Amino acid sequence: MRNKVAFLTAAAGLTIVLASISGCVGSDGAAALKGVRADPDPGAVTPPEMVLRKDSVEALKHDRRASGLPYVGVWAAEEAGCRKMDQTTFDGYAVITPSSIRQSTDSCSYEQASGQGGTFSLAASCEADGATSQRMINITMVNQKSLLIQNRADEPGTTMIRCHLQE
Repeated sequence: MRNKVAFLTAAAGLTIVLASISGCVGSDGAAALKGVRADPDPGAVTPPEMVLRKDSVEALKHDRRASGLPYVGVWAAEEAGCRKMDQTTFDGYAVITPSSIRQSTDSCSYEQASGQGGTFSLAASCEADGATSQRMINITMVNQKSLLIQNRADEPGTTMIRCHLQE
């Protein structure tokens, strides 16, 4: 019986050592599963995909690395806005696809943004309450998770955080 316990203890220790060396277990003993990521921002989660509008899903699933369009995504002024996306009316959000931008006040289309270094301008054609207007929408990327959007040159911009689908 003693030999069996000693053997099992040694085998368990060897397994942990081998797992640590191979990268399966971190130095603190926590599993480090490859391909599994922690939620980038657990509070900035949208409702499930099945209840979101088509443009929201397009923006959330867009491959920004491949397109080089860092501003594409679903954005809200606060985490609570992410959780309410497409479920109730509220101010302080932007759903930006490669060709459109939807906000609480209007929906706009644009051909291509101009800019570099994290600052972009969208020459947009916008519809609100049946009227169409042309305007420049300016976007400044604060970082990968945050942007500043300015809808009119004579008004201050709004800082927003990136929303994401729950993983």
